[in-house]
Amino acid sequence: MSEKDESPDYSVDINARIRELANIQSYAEIREEKGETEPKSRSEKWDEEEKLWDEIHEQIKSRLKDKSGIDEKIFELLNKILKIKPDSKKAMRMKGSCFSFMGKFEEGLKWCDKALEIDEKYANGWWAKGRILQKMRKFEEAIECFDKAIENGKKNDSGYQIDKGFCLLFMKKFEESVKCFDKAIENENVKEKPKRNLQAYSGKAIALGFMNRLAESLECCDKAIEIDEKVPGIWEDKGITLTRMHKYEEAVKCFDKAIELVPEDFLSEKWYSISQKGHTLQKMRKFEEAIECFDKAIEIKPEGAMAWSCKGSSLSSMKKFEEAIKCCDKGIEIDEKDPRSWIDKALVLEKMGKDEETIECFDKAIEIAPESSKNFAMKATMLGHMKKFEEAIECFDKAIEKDISGYNLGMLLTGKAMILMDMGKFEEAIKCCDKAMDLDSKYPHTLTTKAMIFRRSRKFEEALKCYDKAIEIDDRDEISWMNKAMIFFTWDRHKAAIDCYDKVIEINPDSVDAWIRKADNLLKIDEFEEAVKCCDKAIELRPEDARTWISKGEALSHMGKDEDAIKCCDKGISLSKKIPVDLAMTADVLSRLGKDEEAIEYCNKALARNDRELLAWQNKGEALLNLEKYQDAVDCFDKVIEIATETANTGYLSITEEFKGKALIKMGKVDEGLACLDKAKELKRDKN
Repeated sequence: MSEKDESPDYSVDINARIRELANIQSYAEIREEKGETEPKSRSEKWDEEEKLWDEIHEQIKSRLKDKSGIDEKIFELLNKILKIKPDSKKAMRMKGSCFSFMGKFEEGLKWCDKALEIDEKYANGWWAKGRILQKMRKFEEAIECFDKAIENGKKNDSGYQIDKGFCLLFMKKFEESVKCFDKAIENENVKEKPKRNLQAYSGKAIALGFMNRLAESLECCDKAIEIDEKVPGIWEDKGITLTRMHKYEEAVKCFDKAIELVPEDFLSEKWYSISQKGHTLQKMRKFEEAIECFDKAIEIKPEGAMAWSCKGSSLSSMKKFEEAIKCCDKGIEIDEKDPRSWIDKALVLEKMGKDEETIECFDKAIEIAPESSKNFAMKATMLGHMKKFEEAIECFDKAIEKDISGYNLGMLLTGKAMILMDMGKFEEAIKCCDKAMDLDSKYPHTLTTKAMIFRRSRKFEEALKCYDKAIEIDDRDEISWMNKAMIFFTWDRHKAAIDCYDKVIEINPDSVDAWIRKADNLLKIDEFEEAVKCCDKAIELRPEDARTWISKGEALSHMGKDEDAIKCCDKGISLSKKIPVDLAMTADVLSRLGKDEEAIEYCNKALARNDRELLAWQNKGEALLNLEKYQDAVDCFDKVIEIATETANTGYLSITEEFKGKALIKMGKVDEGLACLDKAKELKRDKN
């Protein structure tokens, strides 16, 4: 597993969930407010008005029950009230809210303004106007209205604070948002209006999630569940948080609970939980199960672009690229203004090696959402892969400029650090990481990135400290365990490396990379049967992986099972993209089987593709030694020592010095040979 920048997650439309929460109170604008009465004397008109209000509330209750929309009947009743009492601010406010529900926002604002003309301190009037402005995404104006409502109202103070909190969420002002939700929780009597507290805790959970305060976010989800465990959205929120905490099994259970709680009569409302479950299954690399979820979501809501693009992402992970592109294109066809479908298509094209088309898709996403810092960050990461480093840095700087809230700044600085590392600017890269850690010292990805920079600059002790710190923060961080193991491999501390890979396997039993690399380390300590078992597990999980077959072939060759070893290597080569390390590993097996000339051919092919492939130089040298071509062998071993010293890859040095010593002795250069053998022993002692 290689370390790379964590791409921003576009699979989940969290704004949809915020909108859903903001609308839990939707009918609060037009439902009965017993405390909202207007002075009037007892009369026939008063009795008639009260009957009309009762009828309106019954109409609203029935619509809450069957989730139908506003119809002309409610408008007729409100008009009758206004005919009886032309200055009824409550009727005006409710009429404005009804227009808002129908999407007629301007008309809704006019009626709210009429109510406020009658009473400029009418709190519910300001509240209703604020909610319409919120739907129009005029958040600053909406907040001004909610502040007016808070200033002039008392009874509904918690409701006003909650809606203000949601506005701030949309504006990515998360700290301020949390304060609003906290005020709502403080002001509300949970026994009287539990749903208000439920909303406040849910909104707070989302805000804390954006701030990467996941443990606190989870606490808020549990608080909301305590209030009402039968609300599907709360289980969705908890599932999302658990997914981000890498607790995937628990997350899936939460999504299943949410799906179970939605009545069959409202099947259309299950799509969000089903999509989220699919997204989590993607994280677990259970792509077929994920696709089943996305297919179900598409069946429920075929016009939902997100499920199509998510399905494309899973197909891409299964290397079904053409099908993946079709799914992403379907999402784009449904909503060409949704940046997520363009992003998902870009990620598929990237895997297909179509770099320029990938950039075009990122540019399209940026064109649609030019204020999104994440779109620029993803383009920057791709430019880095294309080795267009200066453009990548410019793109990251643009992303940092766009990150007004500052809550993505740590991630963006970390991404920029990786580009600087690839440019060989290690000191600048470390400074970026340190700046990111000043913002959030417990963000594991920054620590793993800093560790990688130390590794590239051959400061392995410092790298190890970073990985240990990341593991201390999150002991289920697969990347840190994997890369810690790689350092131990470099130091020839193979048992320590195996312990790390065992931890990865405990966290994720389906980690093919962990099984393969564990096998590599078992080979180094002559545990050949165990190495074969690890290879078999990796093959079971990913039968198309060339390296696994070749590693199995190497283990079998050590066990004297030459025919089986050759079959495995042939299978590996047939699957291989002829990358240097695969060719070099095959050469090693061929050499062990006495086929040194063939082994040298494979090494030469590997070196033609990468003339600094250590394993190819090492195996070529050993094959030449077997063929008694001693000077050529020494030349190869010198090349290994040169590259290993430059890259601080000390794992090769002791064995190479040993082979070089043997070659020199065969050439009659006994003193030089013995000196090499002594150096090999010294290096082995240092490692131990």
